[in-house]
Amino acid sequence: MIPTGQLAPLIWYAPRQATDFSQALYLVDLDRRLAAWLFTASFGVEYPSLAPDQERIAYNRFENGWRLHILDWFTEEDQALEDGFLNGSFPAWSPDGTRLVQAVRYGGMQIIDPDDSTFRQLTDDSLFDYTPAWSPDGRWIAFGVNQNLYAVASDCQTDCRQQAVQITAQSGGQAYPAWSPDGKFVAFLSSLSAQPAIFELYLIDTDCLEEGQDACARQNALRIELGYPGLQIILNQIFWSADGRYLIFQGTTPIEIGFYRIPAACYNRAQGCRAEWIFDLRDLPGFWVGP
Repeated sequence: MIPTGQLAPLIWYAPRQATDFSQALYLVDLDRRLAAWLFTASFGVEYPSLAPDQERIAYNRFENGWRLHILDWFTEEDQALEDGFLNGSFPAWSPDGTRLVQAVRYGGMQIIDPDDSTFRQLTDDSLFDYTPAWSPDGRWIAFGVNQNLYAVASDCQTDCRQQAVQITAQSGGQAYPAWSPDGKFVAFLSSLSAQPAIFELYLIDTDCLEEGQDACARQNALRIELGYPGLQIILNQIFWSADGRYLIFQGTTPIEIGFYRIPAACYNRAQGCRAEWIFDLRDLPGFWVGP
């Protein structure tokens, strides 16, 4: 069955027996709570990003270096971009679907036109930028570097590293910024400084981007209360529901694993909030669940 609702691309280990650890690309319908299998690879497939038209998926694949691919999951056409895009990671589509931004491993970020395989270097240094995400109006790109999040104007041409605005300044490491549909908030994951494998979900109000260079870093991020004992967030992409009411993330407990959602208003000790388990990753087609 072809998904039709709000879709989330997912790369997951999908063995068909205990000794097979192949990676598979799925498309999960978060509304109807079903999934479609797209392909299985022996290894080396990372970071899928769904285009706004919900027909194309950009992802990185290891082929003598990490190469950018664009898959039309409806026609099954899979295009590998030219060698100039080797060693990329975390591709993300612009809101109009005409461009991609991707991190280059220890080489800043590129903005790419996938139609003619041209690119513009956005940040250019030896730092490893990661998990870029475009704002809904296309003006900003939020990204991680040195364990904090920054935002840079997408049309920046020169000295873009120096012009980037720091938007988090808290302990631990921050990653996977996700803009709300109205652009008012950026959600992100933050690790605990004492337990770097444990992640929490936060929000930043983006009005600070218009208030000065250090305004965002001075505000206190809003911590989302999951209200679900034993639930641990998996370090992966965050999604917003189309109406902006819910945050959707991957998580696991001692007896569950899957996608969960939580109202975005559940921050700073909000009462009566509890994450809802909405999709069991063990229901993925071909997933091996043991004897």
